[in-house]
Amino acid sequence: MDDLASLSTLDESTLLEEIRARYHRDVIYTYIGDLLVAVNPYKRILIYGKDYEQRYTDIKVKSALPPHLFAMSDQSFQAMRRTGVPQCCVVSGESGAGRSYSAIIYRSFGASRGYFEKNAVTLLFVSNS
Repeated sequence: MDDLASLSTLDESTLLEEIRARYHRDVIYTYIGDLLVAVNPYKRILIYGKDYEQRYTDIKVKSALPPHLFAMSDQSFQAMRRTGVPQCCVVSGESGAGRSYSAIIYRSFGASRGYFEKNAVTLLFVSNS
């Protein structure tokens, strides 16, 4: 299940169980409604190549593809283009959770697609440590 918001029971233990099961299948991204949960795999997973960039460019329906940071970057651009309002992405997590790497991927994808101009997207970092 790619979007845990559609679970009949949405509590802490169910969320952790579902995210753990996905992690063990090397599925590190999970949606919970409009939020993307990312789990640091602590190993190399080949999900950031040009083929993935192409798949996640100009997405019409979020649920058409598995959750991915590229999808969130694409959604920011689509919202910015549709509304003309700058967008914000909050990256939160413990030290070593992959916040910086996620921010680099998010911005790199957007920049490679020509999405982001200076000051168009703000990344906020929130540390829980």
